Amino acid sequence: MAHRQKNICNGVMMLKKIVEDLYLYPVVCVAQRGHGKTTLIKKLVESAPQIVWKIFDVSQSWYHSAPVEYRMWVKPDSTYKPNVRNCVYELGQLSEADRRAFIAHIIGQDYDARYMGVFVNGPSEIEKIPLIVYVIEESNVIFNSYSLNKADEVGEVLRDFISVGRNYGLNGLFVTTASMGELSTRIRRRASLLMGQVLGRGELGAIRQRSNKETTEKVRLLKRFEFLYWNGSTSEAFKSGKYEGRTPSNYVIEKPEPIIQPIEAEDKSEHTEWPLPKIKHPTSRGWYLLAGVVVGVLLMVAWLISFLGF
Repeated sequence: MAHRQKNICNGVMMLKKIVEDLYLYPVVCVAQRGHGKTTLIKKLVESAPQIVWKIFDVSQSWYHSAPVEYRMWVKPDSTYKPNVRNCVYELGQLSEADRRAFIAHIIGQDYDARYMGVFVNGPSEIEKIPLIVYVIEESNVIFNSYSLNKADEVGEVLRDFISVGRNYGLNGLFVTTASMGELSTRIRRRASLLMGQVLGRGELGAIRQRSNKETTEKVRLLKRFEFLYWNGSTSEAFKSGKYEGRTPSNYVIEKPEPIIQPIEAEDKSEHTEWPLPKIKHPTSRGWYLLAGVVVGVLLMVAWLISFLGF
């Protein structure tokens, strides 16, 4: 019992340390599938309400239970992409290319807003606004070398985020399923490591390359739900405890007003205070006068012809 309590206390202290480190550099979380990564990160998010969290998920792990205010199911035909604070974006129905583009869209908006804020008001602007941390589940797909090196607009946004995002109060927590070796080296060489049990030779090699041999051996021997944290030195094994959970509220997307409003037909008969003028139709007297004028003109023409001798 005492050992379990100590383990949980260690977990609380480590979560606090990880939150502090998120202000300095990104964190990569790696472990075998089913070893409690998502539960651990939910506890981490829950422990830091001062941070703005934006979670990009593909497996509904966060959609029904997450310590954030909103959730949003992003559909493949969705053209309107609202940028919401403390939100779970469920991207499971999007293609890999569309997930990449959607994540870059949200990050790019935040980056541009903060870049201009610093440009106009100076570096002190960053001290006035909260840190934004993006939690990217299965991030080895979105942030692999191919995705980051691709010469397109999305690639440019993601590279700027990885390279200098921290200067503008933007950071990432990259979650992989025992696939750290597939994650871009641009991230791995900057990140601290949050590790559950890992067994694959390639993944262990990536961990060793970033940390050291001793940490690699400890990671291989971890039990289920146990984790180590490395940020230059290796922590003791810890557990974070259970996450009780709550369901975020659905974010309601309000349709923007159309630029040109449709004009409805107006029933003018209702405006009795402004009676419409009556249209006057010709009477029989009018027709007689018109005929007399025509006959007179013809008689004058005939007289002129006879007078001039034609």
